[in-house]
Amino acid sequence: MRLSKLILNIECPQVKTDLGNPHQLHRTILRAFPTPLPQNERVLFRLEYPSSNQPPILLVQSHESPTWQNIEVVYLRYFLTKPEVKNIDRIHIFDGDVMRFRLRANPSKRVYYQRSQTSKRISLFSEKSRRVWLVEKARKCGFEVWEESLLVRDAPYRTFFISKDNETHRATINMVDFDGLLKVKHANQFLEAVFRGIGPAKALGCGLLSFAKL
Repeated sequence: MRLSKLILNIECPQVKTDLGNPHQLHRTILRAFPTPLPQNERVLFRLEYPSSNQPPILLVQSHESPTWQNIEVVYLRYFLTKPEVKNIDRIHIFDGDVMRFRLRANPSKRVYYQRSQTSKRISLFSEKSRRVWLVEKARKCGFEVWEESLLVRDAPYRTFFISKDNETHRATINMVDFDGLLKVKHANQFLEAVFRGIGPAKALGCGLLSFAKL
């Protein structure tokens, strides 16, 4: 896997557009990858704002190394500095490892409506329901969350617009940042979840699990 760290230039008009619309940001990111994406590729990303006086940072995880120059061919000076790409294939994870983590996710559940016989995904807004969601996801992904260390915060992006087939649609997404400590229970299952991403809305900037050993 590759992890890219991109410092965005807020003076670039396209960066300003992408910062306000995760759907458009995803389209820009994919310019650095083959079209169509290879079957074994999985592109995950997360946008972070270190502080009010620092430029935004875009983290992108992928199977293969992206060609970030392709973006600047179209959008001049999109990056403030040269993109950094790190090979993370050699990271060794073992059962029992304790790590600090960060995850931006879209906590939600699917509800079935008997009258219309249809199902719909609905967002979870209470902190308790969000914590339960993450604990359950962790169990299925080979790790456990230390709940006493868990910090749950609303993330940027609420409402944005998607243009498709000459029409513009309004979309709303519930993004949540989880920070805390985790313990690996099943290393292979954990690494597979890291590669695959956790939860829905991966194309909108959710699902990338960052971690560092203590």
